[in-house]
Amino acid sequence: MKHASYRAHTRDGLQGQITFDILLHGQRLMHQYWVDQWMKIEEMRLNFIRLNQQKLKADTYKGIADAIANGEENVGDWIILPSSHIGCPRNNVQNYQDVIAITRKFSKSEENVVALV
Repeated sequence: MKHASYRAHTRDGLQGQITFDILLHGQRLMHQYWVDQWMKIEEMRLNFIRLNQQKLKADTYKGIADAIANGEENVGDWIILPSSHIGCPRNNVQNYQDVIAITRKFSKSEENVVALV
């Protein structure tokens, strides 16, 4: 991620001149490069989550523990995404709750809160 961030910015050369970077002038190819970089970073994050489920204490979530306790056989290998992973359902619920709390704090009446939902 740090390497991709470094490549994304122009740098000053000698005597304050901006150096020519072929990557920043690549047009469509540059866009493909950044999509590939984003996919690499996202894959590394997901692999970290998948390989570190014990450290993330994912086994304490009730849904899987209850399913195993009830003897369900089709549980499979579940990977629990933390709420910090953007786009997962837990992240969406957390963002929704944050929006409602902010609206309640700065709204002049409760009717505005219900109208926004």
